[in-house]
Amino acid sequence: MERKVRGYWTIDKVREEALKYTIRSSFKNNSASAYQTALKSDWLNDVCSHMNNVKENIKIKTFNTFNMK
Repeated sequence: MERKVRGYWTIDKVREEALKYTIRSSFKNNSASAYQTALKSDWLNDVCSHMNNVKENIKIKTFNTFNMK
């Protein structure tokens, strides 16, 4: 993998990269430099707003499972 030069990641490039993923952990594991730039620049919530909330999905599934009985 090619290393990105300092200043490569703009908010638009980070947002475009984040759109490739549906959960934050995939974004973090597969595009670490974009993720870290978003985290340090306080863009993470903005660029990940389209992603599924895995923890919330687990809570809903667990709640539904126990309340269906």
